[in-house]
Amino acid sequence: MIVGKLRNSERKKNAVWPLIRNENGQAQNGKEIASVVLCPYSFDGSPKLNSYLEANNLIEKGTNLGDVVPKSTTIVHELFHALLGDTFLSDDDEKYDIAACINLANTDRASAQSNPENYVFFIANMYHMFGGEDGDESWSIKKQWEFKTTDKGKNRIFGAFETEQTSLDEEGEEEEEEE
Repeated sequence: MIVGKLRNSERKKNAVWPLIRNENGQAQNGKEIASVVLCPYSFDGSPKLNSYLEANNLIEKGTNLGDVVPKSTTIVHELFHALLGDTFLSDDDEKYDIAACINLANTDRASAQSNPENYVFFIANMYHMFGGEDGDESWSIKKQWEFKTTDKGKNRIFGAFETEQTSLDEEGEEEEEEE
């Protein structure tokens, strides 16, 4: 649960304003600073996976991208709100489910471009598609996957399918991996 996303009526009483010195040398409230407060459940109790490595190890053909997004993406989502404020959707306008995000992108591009979770899914998709192997590090991607839309409406998923694996040779040129 994210505590930092407040309804418009609650924002002013929970906003953060730094104290600045005015022209008379007295303290006054400065410009409002965006803040994000994460409760412990965001990481300790969340059913999301702990890392991209853990997520990538669970992917098989047809796995929905929405099921392999790690906990760290909570921070990414909230940073969009903190950095871009009111230009991003919030409260009831926001979409979180991958089917709703895909439908939003197909029906209302402007809203999709201001929905933080659309970016979370894009980042996760790119990570699973282009990430590289780095031992047992939490950011390691053992196998690259692409995702494509299957089904329609609320049953729509963004399912995994295998890609041609590539790796870089010593000179930085791509070469196909042998299986």
